[in-house]
Amino acid sequence: VRFPDYNKAFANQNSPQATVFKSQVELFKDLLMKAPPSGEQAKNVDFMLANGELFTLIAYGQLISESLKFYPQSPELVDQIFAVLVRDFSEAAFGMILGHDITSEQEKIYRALTLLL
Repeated sequence: VRFPDYNKAFANQNSPQATVFKSQVELFKDLLMKAPPSGEQAKNVDFMLANGELFTLIAYGQLISESLKFYPQSPELVDQIFAVLVRDFSEAAFGMILGHDITSEQEKIYRALTLLL
């Protein structure tokens, strides 16, 4: 499955929580570029599913942002929706720290993801 560029979908999202979410997305991208899963981690289904949860939240944020063109909502509601995504992203990143064997570089980035709250 190929997703369109998420930056286009997030370009018009400037609420405080959407801004935090966009920062989380960039950190997750850094994680995948700078500290990708090792061969052993990639074979661990639980590890990959947990990381997949983070990816899924990005896709949900993108779909929500794209749907706002067709179903406009109040800025306050949009901010609350992104607050839920930010909280879920932070919780999933924290779960990666507690529940999986990760490298120190991975831990550093996962911690940064949780500290954006």
